[in-house]
Amino acid sequence: MSRSTPRKSRHRQNPSNGGPRQIAASDYESDAVNYMEAREVPRLVHLPTRTNTDLNLSVLRRYLPGIRSILSIAANAVVYTFSESGQNWEKHGVVGTMFVCEQEPIVTASGQALPRVCVFVLNRHGLDNLVVDLVRVSDCEQADELIIFRLEDDGTLDSHGFGEGGKDVIGIWIHADEDDTRDTNSTIIRGAWQQARLARNTLIEAALAEAEQLAEQTDADDGGALADAHLDLSEKSGPIVGRRISITDLFGQRNGAG
Repeated sequence: MSRSTPRKSRHRQNPSNGGPRQIAASDYESDAVNYMEAREVPRLVHLPTRTNTDLNLSVLRRYLPGIRSILSIAANAVVYTFSESGQNWEKHGVVGTMFVCEQEPIVTASGQALPRVCVFVLNRHGLDNLVVDLVRVSDCEQADELIIFRLEDDGTLDSHGFGEGGKDVIGIWIHADEDDTRDTNSTIIRGAWQQARLARNTLIEAALAEAEQLAEQTDADDGGALADAHLDLSEKSGPIVGRRISITDLFGQRNGAG
């Protein structure tokens, strides 16, 4: 009787090697989280923040580099000129934000400093701005809704040539809001103007006294040295004694110079 051939045992296949592999579910969010966890996050660089004052100063210094600080701001201002012929106020064409600015002082040859404050209207309707140098304003007052400036002959310099060859009168109208912007700016402007004019007059008196002293010394010299003494006087103090001294003669500078 023949023996039956024993059957070979079947090799049991590893389930992990057979059939389609299971792919773990993935989505954008989970991948992004894993990526960010594995990636070193760099430190954030804190950029310096600029305030509105810093931004305003950078704009104003493009026109007048000598501006030190902003004393006051009015968001809406309109410039008027006074017509002598018609005896009325006319719009000048400059409308925009008004800034009251402290400028670098004028330093005389003797080392004395004259403080300077200007009223700067940044025109939003064109490229022509208005700059009023308060040290060269002979009179400043508030009348009704206008702050009025009377300019000297050699006074205020702006893009329209104010102060060139005549005594101009201009007025600035400021929108009055709930914060009393008009009254606040008027008080600051008139206070700065009074201080600037007081300092100006003090320096002019000192210059006149020095000129007179030099003139007396000149009179004591002999005729041969008289011409040299007058030349020295002219170089030191500008105009000779007896001539009206203007702010330009005294300091030899124009508005807008840093």
